[in-house]
Amino acid sequence: MSGGEIERLAQTRARTLELTAGLAQEEMDRRPAAGGWSIGEILDHLLKAEAANRGEIAALIALARAGRPPFLVRGLTAADPAPAFVPRALLPLLALPFAAAALLLPFSARELIIRSRLLPARAADAMQPRPRRQGSDLRRELAESLAATRDLFAANADLDFRRMTHLHPLLGANDAWEIVRLTAAHEERHQEQIRDILGACRSAAIE
Repeated sequence: MSGGEIERLAQTRARTLELTAGLAQEEMDRRPAAGGWSIGEILDHLLKAEAANRGEIAALIALARAGRPPFLVRGLTAADPAPAFVPRALLPLLALPFAAAALLLPFSARELIIRSRLLPARAADAMQPRPRRQGSDLRRELAESLAATRDLFAANADLDFRRMTHLHPLLGANDAWEIVRLTAAHEERHQEQIRDILGACRSAAIE
């Protein structure tokens, strides 16, 4: 097993937990004055995103175990994630242009786009967070989610994860390890969001 991608996700998760350590429930639930998710909602979104990505990897593993080509092709619906400036109704119509563009971009560029907040994005309907969850539960579940992802790879270490392919109109073609890297990049994006919220709250407290 490569392990490097898992360790990067582990380091990213450790920074998320460090950022949110010691926050009171009120701080977890407080939404920014300008609108948007609270810190607790961001953590719940991260949980949902990792679970969804782990499910896709598990589906690839199941295909490989069944002796079938480990290749998944996903479409694009109005409920999927997308650039914030694209109307939801247009998403299915833009699947082919998006897919062509994603296939032309190298992985490093796609990873940078996921990590950077310069391109505003809209979360998928299924990734919308549940509000006002207990911060202690969220932090515990984040640690458990990482362990579940690690265990999935460890239990299937005899398989070649680089030969698995997940094709998505927005994310391009990625193998199982690259899905893990994109999971970490997505979390790093939201870490910046958490820092912004904490900074704004501390500034308000000083004033």
